[in-house]
Amino acid sequence: MNGIRNRFDFVGEKDRILHLFEVKNGPTARMTPNQKINIPIMQKQTPPFIPIGNNAKSITYFNIGQPYTGNYVVIYRNYF
Repeated sequence: MNGIRNRFDFVGEKDRILHLFEVKNGPTARMTPNQKINIPIMQKQTPPFIPIGNNAKSITYFNIGQPYTGNYVVIYRNYF
């Protein structure tokens, strides 16, 4: 998004809405610099993003290299 890469831990679908999960484990686990930029924006505004890579190929909603403009929810959890 905006030239800043981000990788989510898990991607799933429920009720035709894509769910993007980022999970941190442990008291010292922190977001990467890119996650600090992208995740808050994606949680509030849900802008289009471009899926890339082999893992993205397994998601039927994605056209690799093309902007995804459908509905999605970003879920961020920190467990410790």
